[in-house]
Amino acid sequence: MWEQTAAIVAATIIGPLSAVCISLWIQNRSQLRERKTILLRYLVGTRNLRASPEYGLAISLIPIEFAKNQRVISARDALLAKANDPAPETDQKIREIDNLISDLVAEMLSDLGFKTDHSKVRALNYTPSIVGWRDNLYVDSLFAQLRIANELAKSSYVTRKIGEHAGAVSEVDQPELPFPSLEKPKD
Repeated sequence: MWEQTAAIVAATIIGPLSAVCISLWIQNRSQLRERKTILLRYLVGTRNLRASPEYGLAISLIPIEFAKNQRVISARDALLAKANDPAPETDQKIREIDNLISDLVAEMLSDLGFKTDHSKVRALNYTPSIVGWRDNLYVDSLFAQLRIANELAKSSYVTRKIGEHAGAVSEVDQPELPFPSLEKPKD
């Protein structure tokens, strides 16, 4: 009799606890896979727009979401080593970075259970040329705004000097350029 009561009590306690633990484990795995998939989508969607914040975010989050996959981490490290290489950005270097991104995407896909390889990932790499043109135009317009601001500051300085020569008082000895360096930053 005692054994039956103990078995019933144990089943009453252990059964629901086991169900909750299994449900939480499944939920955690599902959430991790979803986060990895979102990260992969960001990377694939921005791999040709490497100046975008989403691309940087995706690269930065890889060690967090794929921490247990050394192949993904190694592919990311190889990509960052090449991307952060101070050598000038030539067409060859850009191709090498593109290949390293494709390797990283292939490893991430493999981690998520997709069967693919580097060549298939590389073949999926498409960005309309208008996107690059648009982004370049936008960056060029930002630098044009800097040049305009500096020219306005110079013009203001010359105007004050002319006024000073005509008898007006000016406390400015030289133009204060709001943006002294107009060199485009190197990635």
